[in-house]
Amino acid sequence: MKPLTLVRSPLVNIGVVLLLALPLVVLADDKIPVADLTDLPIHTYPIEGTVTELLSSESAFASFSDALREDLETTLAKYDIRDASTLKRMYGTLMTLELLDGNDAAALAWIEPIQSLEDKEANRLMVGVTTQAVVAARKAGAPGSPEYVEAFERELDSLISQMPWDVVQDRIQAGKGRAEILSRNVLLGMVQSEMDPVVALDGLVHGLSKILALVTPRTRVHYQAWGVVSNEPVSQEHLYGFLREFHRDREREFEQLIRHGQVTGAFRADVPADVIVQSMGALLSGFIYRAAFDPDTANPEALQACLQTVIRDVLLCDDSARPREVEDG
Repeated sequence: MKPLTLVRSPLVNIGVVLLLALPLVVLADDKIPVADLTDLPIHTYPIEGTVTELLSSESAFASFSDALREDLETTLAKYDIRDASTLKRMYGTLMTLELLDGNDAAALAWIEPIQSLEDKEANRLMVGVTTQAVVAARKAGAPGSPEYVEAFERELDSLISQMPWDVVQDRIQAGKGRAEILSRNVLLGMVQSEMDPVVALDGLVHGLSKILALVTPRTRVHYQAWGVVSNEPVSQEHLYGFLREFHRDREREFEQLIRHGQVTGAFRADVPADVIVQSMGALLSGFIYRAAFDPDTANPEALQACLQTVIRDVLLCDDSARPREVEDG
């Protein structure tokens, strides 16, 4: 099996953090009880440009991972999660963050809590195998050096040789197959096809929600004026033409991003793009109208939440909507 060189680099970050970012919780009597992931708060992380560009900047990714860690720790202090699957994902995320930050002892400390949540022996035995091999390799040499590679392989062989082969065979062979095809281009291709369209659409939603901040009580005067200018063809065309163009441009942006995501597999192909576009356009129009007389209700946060619900619950493919687990730690 080819060693996976884990260092704090953008390329490794994509494989182990962006696909796993979730809140973390530990149990306590005074925490808010939650049954599963859907009961937890949703955290958003603004990204300048594409996810691919984020992965090319170590400083940008460091800012992202720091914000993620803060949210994990905040959630940890507040909620009592009782779903083992959700907890495993969360604990795995923190283990990965510790490993990327070079906190080897802290990363290793997460192995036992994750194992305690596993009900399948093969999964329990494989938890943290890669993490342990990486920690051992780091002690031998610089990442990617012959000493590093040799130590990684030696530790991996030692750990696996102690396991019952008939129990872990399928997991090991599957991991070997993934490791043999894993490369920079494969990882970047996954990001570009599965994540960039989602982030781009979310960025457009975030930007459009800010439009409501520009809607003031004076807008009511414009609505009243429509009744006057509608009887004057020239004025009517000037006003209505502007509104048609504005909404047509926004819907064109929605459609381009949605169709691109459907082609790459990030969005469901069985959902008509034009229906989603019209739904999102109607939400935008309705919020702009209502913001003129009820700004407290029709606020930017509410619009963004509504649009993101359409994306998350209707448009996203199941694989994109759910975080992925690191199967062997």
